[in-house]
Amino acid sequence: MKRIARNGPCPCGSGKKYKHCCVGKGRPEGVGRGPRLRPGRHPVYPCLTQDIPGAAAGPLALDWLYEHHEEAAVAAYAETYFAGLGRAQAETLAAAPGELFTLIDCNGKELLLAEGEIEVDGVTRSCIDLVLGSGGPPLDDEQRQYLEALGGRHMSFYRVEKSRRDRGLALRDLVDDSEPVRWIEARELSRGRFRKPGKVFGARLLPGTPWKASGAFYATQEPHTSYLLERIRAELAENTDPGRVRRIHSQYIVLGWLTGTAMAMTSYPTGGKPGSPGSG
Repeated sequence: MKRIARNGPCPCGSGKKYKHCCVGKGRPEGVGRGPRLRPGRHPVYPCLTQDIPGAAAGPLALDWLYEHHEEAAVAAYAETYFAGLGRAQAETLAAAPGELFTLIDCNGKELLLAEGEIEVDGVTRSCIDLVLGSGGPPLDDEQRQYLEALGGRHMSFYRVEKSRRDRGLALRDLVDDSEPVRWIEARELSRGRFRKPGKVFGARLLPGTPWKASGAFYATQEPHTSYLLERIRAELAENTDPGRVRRIHSQYIVLGWLTGTAMAMTSYPTGGKPGSPGSG
């Protein structure tokens, strides 16, 4: 396991320095299940495209979930985001330095909200349904529409076909050949390494005029990207259930990125294939 810096953020997710929190208490709470989320830790999405109408619903929904169903939300976060990782990999990610931890945490928050399921009173319900149901947080029509769109779209691998400062990026869906090339707006994608034609990454696109990227991005490297695409296509050929289709996309894209990130942090041998279920 990677050594935790005394002055770094505590892996339990408290927001305190490790030396002022879990140092001397053995393995920090939550390590092995991935970074722990707590109410109050998500007033904003640092990775989310902020100009999507209604996007403020994200932090509101997460705060509500952790206030009313904290234990179930923590469990759902681990099951949805870290399923398939080995314990050592999860511990490595939980001990990530501040900026990287924020990126890992942001991507996980979006996945929990978009695809997570929570058991309430013996009944399994999606996080989106819970938030939008009776008793959920107060939301205006625009915020409700945003959450419905987030919960209705699966992620996919996209390749940058063109990049223009005035129009954003033209992205081609590499999993579904029937999808048209879409011009999207996303400030996070319109600068730096994401602008280069030929760049491939996992993302969730939300419909609109124009379409926008939700804000969680999963960049993997060759040959792993091709391997992940092959696995997604193979499983989609045998599954047509909409819920299963969503899980197939996220299973390989997210797990591939997390595994690759953990490997990079620990200089893990490169012979493995990140994204393979149960790898690590």
